[in-house]
Amino acid sequence: MARINTDITLDELREFALVPARMIEQDGTPPVYFIADLRPMRRAPFRLSELRRVIPNDQSENVACYIIIVSDSIYGFVAAALVKLLRRPVRIVANEDAALAALLEMEPGFGPALG
Repeated sequence: MARINTDITLDELREFALVPARMIEQDGTPPVYFIADLRPMRRAPFRLSELRRVIPNDQSENVACYIIIVSDSIYGFVAAALVKLLRRPVRIVANEDAALAALLEMEPGFGPALG
């Protein structure tokens, strides 16, 4: 799981996008589920085409699903559109409980490990 700041630059987004790959390198076995909390974000001053250029898709096949937590539906739409460009499944949820429920729906076997 990763959280984003209130204002984010393209460089910060590029670093954020590398989080799943780094997590896999450190202690994960692909495919992984990546939960991104975008609720604090208040400003994202870039176009979708700019976003596409900073997101590395060479590691996206290792992500089984992106679970995106948002409170603003506009950011949810942008996040879903971006992840779809990477050809990966995405779930948009409103809070941590919904993120956990989505994860357990996709991988019921995770329940004991998360409890």
